[in-house]
Amino acid sequence: MRRTLLFLCVAAALAGCAKRGPDVTAEAEALAQQGKLEEAAARVELTCAYAPDGESCRASDRRAAELRLQAAEKAITEARFAKAERLLVRALATADAKTAETATQRLAADDLKQGLAYERALGGSDKRAVLATMEAIAATKTPVATQAAAWLAKERPALLIAAANAACTPPHEGSCSEAAAALRAARAAGPEAAAAIALADDEERRVFPLRVTAERFVRGFATARARATLIELCKSSTGDSGPGAIETCAAGGLTPGVQPTAADEDERRQKRTADLTLWRKTMRSIADPALTRALENRRATVEVTGEYTPIDVPRAPAAPAGGHR
Repeated sequence: MRRTLLFLCVAAALAGCAKRGPDVTAEAEALAQQGKLEEAAARVELTCAYAPDGESCRASDRRAAELRLQAAEKAITEARFAKAERLLVRALATADAKTAETATQRLAADDLKQGLAYERALGGSDKRAVLATMEAIAATKTPVATQAAAWLAKERPALLIAAANAACTPPHEGSCSEAAAALRAARAAGPEAAAAIALADDEERRVFPLRVTAERFVRGFATARARATLIELCKSSTGDSGPGAIETCAAGGLTPGVQPTAADEDERRQKRTADLTLWRKTMRSIADPALTRALENRRATVEVTGEYTPIDVPRAPAAPAGGHR
């Protein structure tokens, strides 16, 4: 009796397994109609588990990819750009060639790229980097530019003030000249902005004589390069080089064909070493990357050409009466 009952139970179980499974394709399309596109895609992927030999199974991968593409577009309209990116990447896993091409193009589209940059910037801890990113996004023609502009209108003044305060006081985090220029251009109002501008003015007064000194060094480097070029010219010149070479060398106190003495060469090397040491010290004292970068570029140029073009270092603002802000 027990054996008979056991047999009947097993037979019934096998009969149940042989029954037709649920119509997951219809269920998926119903979910899609309700706007539940991700759930619909997940449901479509079960098609082959229930009907491995049907047409629906063969089309399930492509349909799942299409549904995820639609879900990605919906996420983009909702400004959920990271989610849209994940959906597009997942769509590529099951897409046919045509759908994969669409997903690839969508991943490369500028509106998604800018949206991702915006979303990631919102969680950034480096406020200067976030500010730069938002400014770049706001300058685009993508839909998220409006959101970036709104963020800038709210957050930018405080960030510019903070950047100026950090750059214009030791240890000088960033360029004071650039931070102050951005703050002035923003026309930020209020006591905090005024205090930051006053700090920038103090810093400008501090670096003014250092910039003047640096310009003298640039002129000196140009002179040294021109002198070295003349020495090389006169070393290789002879009496047969023509009157022009003789006159040029004579004007520089040199004689064509005469080699400089070892003492002269050593003196030139020592002076260059001393000048470079003082130059580097001056650059460290200026402590403004934007200013020192420009000065280093000028030095590099004159040391190649030997030609110096004077520039006027902008005068610093006058100190407030009494010497206090």
